[in-house]
Amino acid sequence: MPKRTREDEPAAVATKPLSAAAARRLRAQQQAPPPPTPEVVITVPPKTPQRKPAAQQLHNESAEQERAELRLRRAAIEAKLAERTTIVLAGAAAATGNTVVVRTPERRASGRGPVTTPRGEESALARVKRERLERGEEEDVDGDVEMASAEGSGEEFDIAGAGSSPARIHQISNFTPTAKNCATTDTGMDFRLKRGETLALVGIYQLSVRSGTITVGGVTLTAESTPEIIYAPRTHALPLIEATHTAELTATSHHSGIADVGTLCPTFSGIWAGPPDAPSAGALSFSPIYTSTTPIATLTIPSAWETAITALVAKAASGAPTRVVVAGGPNSGKSTFARLLTNRLLAALPAVAYLDTDPGQPELSPPGILSLHRLTTPLLGPPFTHTVSSALRMHHTGSKSPKEDPSDHVACLTNLAAAAPTDAPLLVNTPGWIKGLGLDLLESTIAAAAATDIVTLDIPRQEAPLAPADCVVHALPAAPAPVAQRRFTGADLRALQTMSYFHRTPAPAGWDFSTPLTGFAPWRVPAEELALAILGERVEREHVAAAVEGTVVALVVMAPAAVPAPVDDDAAPGGLPLVDADELPMPADSRCAGLAVVRALDSARGEVQLLTPVGAAEIDGWEREGLRVVLVRGRVELPVWDMVVPDAPAGGEVPWVGFGGGAMGSGKGNAVWRVRRNVMRRGQQG
Repeated sequence: MPKRTREDEPAAVATKPLSAAAARRLRAQQQAPPPPTPEVVITVPPKTPQRKPAAQQLHNESAEQERAELRLRRAAIEAKLAERTTIVLAGAAAATGNTVVVRTPERRASGRGPVTTPRGEESALARVKRERLERGEEEDVDGDVEMASAEGSGEEFDIAGAGSSPARIHQISNFTPTAKNCATTDTGMDFRLKRGETLALVGIYQLSVRSGTITVGGVTLTAESTPEIIYAPRTHALPLIEATHTAELTATSHHSGIADVGTLCPTFSGIWAGPPDAPSAGALSFSPIYTSTTPIATLTIPSAWETAITALVAKAASGAPTRVVVAGGPNSGKSTFARLLTNRLLAALPAVAYLDTDPGQPELSPPGILSLHRLTTPLLGPPFTHTVSSALRMHHTGSKSPKEDPSDHVACLTNLAAAAPTDAPLLVNTPGWIKGLGLDLLESTIAAAAATDIVTLDIPRQEAPLAPADCVVHALPAAPAPVAQRRFTGADLRALQTMSYFHRTPAPAGWDFSTPLTGFAPWRVPAEELALAILGERVEREHVAAAVEGTVVALVVMAPAAVPAPVDDDAAPGGLPLVDADELPMPADSRCAGLAVVRALDSARGEVQLLTPVGAAEIDGWEREGLRVVLVRGRVELPVWDMVVPDAPAGGEVPWVGFGGGAMGSGKGNAVWRVRRNVMRRGQQG
C-alpha cells in the first residue's frame, strides 16, 4: 500500500491551529533539506551514489586480506593443537610403551591415513576419537577442539570434550621465564627481573639479591640486605616479588619442619606446593607460578593503603609519637595491613612494639592469648609461621572472642598497653567485632593505647569508633578476600596455629611433625606444686579429670600469695588443688607464660603430665623467682590430629576421645555445654 504524503491528508487536518512550538518545528523542517525518501515509498527513490572504481577495488583488496589473515591464524592454531597433542601423548608414552591412533588436522587435510603415535595418559576425548577411527567412522576433529587463549607468546589451549568450556588462564606473575633470565640449580633458582616485573613463588625459600632492588611483603631488599626466609603457603595470599629496578636475585631452598604439617593433618597437605599445572621444581622447597588454570591469591596492596602506610612511616621516623590502632570487620585485612606496616616501619626504625588483641586470629601467639611484643625482624609469613615470637608479656583469655568476658579482655589489653615500650612506635591489632558491645571494646582499646592514629578498614563513617580530638583517622578500603579463604575457615587456621605452637622445637628445622603430641615425652610435675582453674561453669570434682585431660590449659604464673585458696580441702584427682576461676588475680599480678596440654592426671604418683613447648630454662626461672603456676582451662581446643596414637592398630582406643552414649550416657548430645552469660551493656553493669 502506498504511503500517504502530506498532500493526501484531509483539509481539516491542515486547518487546525498550530501551537508556537509546532510552528517553530514546521519552519525548521521547511528550511532543512528534505531527507531521502524511504525505499518503500512508491515514488521513485533517489539513486544511490555508486562507489568509485578505485574505492571499490581498495575495499575488495582489504576484505581479501582479512580473509587471508583469518585463514593463516586458523592454520597456525590447528598446527599448534596438533603439535601439542603429539608432544603430550609422546611424552607420556615413555612410561607405558602403548600406542594410540591420532588424526591431526594436517594429515586429514592432505588425505593421508591415520598416524600411529605413542599413547600416554589417554583422555576421554582421545579415546572416543581413537574408537571412532578404529571403526572407520569419520568425524569432524575441529568440532571437538576449543581454544582457551591464542594471544601473545604464552599461548595456551585446552582440549576438551564436546560441550565443555575451555579452562581460564590466570596470570599470576607478569615475569616471563626465558633461558636468559631464569636458571635452575641444585639448590635454587636464579632470576633476572626488569623494573615492574613481578614473580610469585610458593613454598619456603631464602631470598637474596645480587644486584638491583626488589620488594616483597613490604620489605625492600638490595645487594647489601641480609637474606630473608620467606614462608609462602597457599593458605594465605602469596607475596609477590617485584623489581623496583632491574634486579638479579636468587631463591634458595630452605627445608623447614613446618612443611611437614600435612603429614600429620591431611587438611593442610599440599599447601606448600603449586597447582597441578605449575612448573615442577624437583627437589626444591619452592616452585614458581607464572600462569595457572587454578585461581591463586596473591598479595595485592591497594593504593590507598600505600598512601596511609607511607604517611605513618614518615610520622614515626620523624620522632613524633606514633601509636596506631588498626580496626575493621572480619576478613577486612587488618592483620595484612598491620604486617605490611610493621615491615615498613622496621625499614626506618630499629624496633616496633606490637600489641595483639585478637584472640581468635592472633598474629604472634596461639589462639586465646593477648600479647605484647617488641619486633626487630620483619614478618615474612602467615601467623602460624611465627607463633613463638618472644613476648614481653602475655595474658590468657581462654576464648576466641572477647564476648565471653569483655571486662577481662579490657583489663588484659589495658595492662599490656601500659607495659608497651616508649622508644618504639606501637601498633595495635584488634578483633573483627566492631558493632554493639564490640564497638565499645574498640573505643576502650583506643583509649587504653592512647592512639595517635586509627586505621579503619571498610567501616562506614556512621559506624566508626569515636576518636580523640588529636587523633588522625585513616579511612581505607578493605583488602580483597583471598581465594584461599574459601578453602580454609577460621577454625582451620586456628587449628593450624595451635599445632604450629605445640610442635615448635629448638632444633634447626624449627618444627617436628613426625609424631602427634601423644608420642611426645611429657613433663612430670608434682600436683601439689600446681593449681587448676576452669573457666565457665563449675565442674564437679568427680568430673575434673574428664574435663581436663587432653585439653589445652594456660600456664599462668604469679606470686604464691596471689594464688586463690582451694575450693575445699579435697584435692582433684592426682592431688591437684582446684581453685575458683573468678578468684584469679588481676592481670597486673599475673601473666601467661604459654600453653600446655594436660596429658594425664596420675593419681597413683600424684603427678600431672604436661606437654608444652616452653623451655626448661624458663621453667627453672620460675622456680628461682619463687613463682607458682596455675593451670587455667579455657575454650581453646586441641586439634583431633594430635590425639592419634602413633602406630596404633586400626580401631584402637584414642586417648581423650569418647564414642557413643553407653550406660553413662556420655556420648555427643547427652548434655548442653553452658556458656557464661556475662555480656552486658554499659548501662547494665554495676
